[in-house]
Amino acid sequence: MTAKVDEDLKTLTTSYTDKSLALQATKRKKVVNYITSDLEDFLTPRDIAKIDVLDTENLKTLLVAIPLAQEQGKYLTVLLL
Repeated sequence: MTAKVDEDLKTLTTSYTDKSLALQATKRKKVVNYITSDLEDFLTPRDIAKIDVLDTENLKTLLVAIPLAQEQGKYLTVLLL
């Protein structure tokens, strides 16, 4: 009887650990890394349609992502100069 309870406990512990690791991996995937992500990962087609993209020999469109916390900071000032 005790052996059966121990075996069940080990099985449940293993299952819990696996599910916890899967949940952590899913949470990490939800965090968007703007440096390594494609624009399609976080911009909708409606957002992209609003942008005039220039891709000629002399002109290129540059998109800059600024965190909301820094929107009023020095980075915005530098970009506007």
